[in-house]
Amino acid sequence: MTQATAERFSVGPWEFDLTPTGDLAHVSYAGIEVARGIQFVVRDDAWGTIVGDRDVRVTRRSDREVVVEMRSRHDFPSGAVEATTRIRVGGDRLRYSADAVVDGAVETNRVGLVVLHPLTQAGAEVDLTHAEGTRSRSRFPEHVSPHQPWSAITGLALDVADGCRLHIALEGDVFETEDQRNWSDASFKTYSRPLALPYPYRLEAGEWVRQAVDLRVTGIRATGAVDAAADPFGPFAIRSDRSAPRPRPSLGVQLGPRDADLGADEVRSRVERLGVDHVRVDVVCENGGARGLDQLDACEDLPVELALHLEDDSDAALRAVRERLARRRAALRAVLVFSLRASVTSGGAVALVRRALADQLSGAVVVVGTDDNLAELGRGEPDPADADEVTFSLTPQVHDGFERSIIETTEAVPAMIDTARRLGGGRPVGIGALTLRPRRSLYRQGHRIDRLDRDPESVDPRQHDEFAASWLLATLAALAAEGVSRVTALEVSGPRGVTDAGTARLTPSGEVIAAVAASATIGTPILDLRAGLVALPVESGTLVGDLSGRARHGEVDGVDIDLSPYAVRLVTPFSAPDPKASS
Repeated sequence: MTQATAERFSVGPWEFDLTPTGDLAHVSYAGIEVARGIQFVVRDDAWGTIVGDRDVRVTRRSDREVVVEMRSRHDFPSGAVEATTRIRVGGDRLRYSADAVVDGAVETNRVGLVVLHPLTQAGAEVDLTHAEGTRSRSRFPEHVSPHQPWSAITGLALDVADGCRLHIALEGDVFETEDQRNWSDASFKTYSRPLALPYPYRLEAGEWVRQAVDLRVTGIRATGAVDAAADPFGPFAIRSDRSAPRPRPSLGVQLGPRDADLGADEVRSRVERLGVDHVRVDVVCENGGARGLDQLDACEDLPVELALHLEDDSDAALRAVRERLARRRAALRAVLVFSLRASVTSGGAVALVRRALADQLSGAVVVVGTDDNLAELGRGEPDPADADEVTFSLTPQVHDGFERSIIETTEAVPAMIDTARRLGGGRPVGIGALTLRPRRSLYRQGHRIDRLDRDPESVDPRQHDEFAASWLLATLAALAAEGVSRVTALEVSGPRGVTDAGTARLTPSGEVIAAVAASATIGTPILDLRAGLVALPVESGTLVGDLSGRARHGEVDGVDIDLSPYAVRLVTPFSAPDPKASS
C-alpha cells in the first residue's frame, strides 16, 4: 500500500514537487534546495492535521511560468475552514498565498502557511526582519534547539550557496521558527500564530485568514531550465565495508497492550524467532499499586527491559515490583525510569529505584530520560546522575505521514543523538521506543495519557508492508552509525507488531529485526537518500533496501539483484533473483 506520488515540475531555474494535497516539497533554484516544503495547514485542537477535501488544479503551465490553484474544505465537529490557495512560480520568484474563511465556528491550534527549511541550512547565518520593522542577525541551530530560535518575524534572508541569496517574505501574520528535529523531522519550520498565544483558539463564522509566503532568489542569473541530472534511481552498485566491524546496538521489541493475551508460550516462541536481546514491559506505579506487573508473566523466560513509570511516592509499588522480579528466571537487561507527572525522569527517582531493586539490578543498566519525543528531553533536561544511559522515543510521523518525509527523518538522527548525548553528560544513548506512528497523543488538552495503552491513531496501515521494513532498516542504519546503545522497536504482534497476529509469521519489518539481531557485529552502514538506498552489512550478508518507492536493479558485493519498490533483501554470496521484482 503506497501513497499517490507528487508531480515534479521544472520552471526555468525552479524545480519543485507538487503533492496531491497541494503542498510544495523539495523546492530548488538552479539545483540548490531553498525550501524543504511550503504548506497550507489546518490543525485540530490536538495538533492533528485535517487534510480535508482538496481540488488541486494546474491552471497555467509553460517553460516560464506555472500557476496552481487549490480549493479545499476542512471539516471540524462544529464547522469548517474553506480555503483557496494559489501558487505562482516564474522568473526569480515563487509565491504561495492562501485565503481561508470559516463556516460555522472551529477550535484550532493553527490555520495558515508554514515554510520548511532543509537541514543543509543548519548553522547558516540568517538576517531577520521583525514585526515592528527592526532587523537582527542569527543562525539556524546546529544542535537541536528545544525552544524557538527566533519569533515575531516577517522575513528571512540567507545565503544558500556562494553567490546565491534567498529572501523569504512572510505576510498576513507574525511568524516564528522551531527546530523540527525535536520530533525527528528533517527540517526547521517557520509558522504563524506564535505558540506563546493561547491554544486551541476559536475562529468564528465568517472570519478570514489571509497569508502569503514569497520566495525570491538573487545572485544567480536565471538563464533557463536546470540541466537534467542523471537519474539518481538508476542502476546501483554497493560494496559493503566490514573492515572495522562494530557491535550492533542491543535490539528489542515492546510487549504491546494485547500481546500478553497470546500466552507465555506463544510470546516466547515469537520472540525467539525474532532473536532479539530483550522484550520491553511497562509498569505504572501509582496510587500505591503497580499496574502492568501481570505482563511480566508473559515474559517469564525472556530477558526484559523494564520501563517503570513512577509517581513521587512509589515505595509501596516498587516493593510489589521487587517481589515479582524476584520470581523471574530470565535476566533483567535494563530498567528505564520515567516520571508520570513530568516529561523527564524526576530528581531522586533513580536513587529510589536503586534502593528498592538493589538485589535485582545486577547486570542491568539503569536509564533516565523521557518516554516521549526528544523535545521533552531537551526541555526537561533530566539529571543523569546515578544513571548509566539516557533515552528518548523516536517516531517519524508527529507532523507528516508522506512516505518520502518519513524516510527523510533519518537525516535528523545524527543531530538528535548528539543532542541527547550532550544532555546525558556523555552517557550512551538508547531509543526507548521506535514506532512508525506515535503511540499516544501528547498534546491534546485534557487528554489523559495511559502509559500502558495506545491511542487509536497509533496504527499505520503500512505497518505490515515492505515500506515499513524499508523505513525501519534506514532508521536502524542511521542509529547504528551514531553508535546508539540500544533500540526497542515496534511490538511483538498485532497492528503495530512484527509478527502476524494469527499466523505468527514474521512481517517484513520482523524479517529486518531478525536479520540484524542474528548478527553480533555489523559493518559500516550505508544510507544514501539521494540515491534512495540503504545497506547494512551483517554477518550473514548485506541487508539492502530501496528508499525511493521505485523498482530498481543493481549489484551488491558482486551479486546482481532486483528490488521492487521499498523492498528489503538480505543479499548473500548465493542470493537468487527476487521473484517479486518481476511479478
